[in-house]
Amino acid sequence: NINIFEEIGDYYFSNLNFLTKNNTLTEANNLYLGSFYKPDVDIEKVYDGDIYVTEDYCLNEDTTEWNLFFKKMGVHSSLVISQVRLKDTKNYSLLSELKSKFEKEYNVGSWGTHFNYSFDSFRIYYAPFILTNECSHAFQKLIWSSILTKEYIPQTDKVEGTAGFWSASRTFGDLDKENFIEWAFKNVQCFPSSNGCLFKPNDLFLNTEKIRELAGPYLPVIAVEGDIHESWNSLLCLRNTIRIDDCFAILTQ
Repeated sequence: NINIFEEIGDYYFSNLNFLTKNNTLTEANNLYLGSFYKPDVDIEKVYDGDIYVTEDYCLNEDTTEWNLFFKKMGVHSSLVISQVRLKDTKNYSLLSELKSKFEKEYNVGSWGTHFNYSFDSFRIYYAPFILTNECSHAFQKLIWSSILTKEYIPQTDKVEGTAGFWSASRTFGDLDKENFIEWAFKNVQCFPSSNGCLFKPNDLFLNTEKIRELAGPYLPVIAVEGDIHESWNSLLCLRNTIRIDDCFAILTQ
């Protein structure tokens, strides 16, 4: 028996188009399973974007088989660290610096020949939606709860552009200074807290049962459901003890 999924490969399936609930044809790798298909993580309850596979494919049938089929096609059923394409460096100084570096490095060949270098995009491994969408507090809580409770496995970010006399497309090396996710956690990323606000990680407390009991509604505890995997500790640097000055802050509220 021939296994069509093994013969063709995931990459080709993930580029197939499926209809969304709004009747938009979208590639599988940009789609998610909505509540109807019973995904591993149900994001439809907190996000109403046009990213969910239409229910019309499943006509009076068990959704379990369709769930498995769409996951084989590359449709997302959970929230995991994945590759995000960024064309705009925004206020990310790391990316601005690297973009400038690559423009200089690839604009001149080994014989001093000037190429026409053109930046295309960064391929960054990061939490889905966070960099490209406005996320509600509830959605951010769901995203980070899904990701931070699993092991952090570093990936290689890349910068892409075109260079050469014919602007032949190339992928220009790795972001060898540090991974974007590590830089972002230290410099720009804020996380949802128990009091409904967003804070940098070094202003947040770890979500242990003891800290939650002591902090109550007064001190910001990171709003993550479940235990944060130890592999994230060095990136997040969350506060894991309540000091005397924190106690005074509670008493004055």
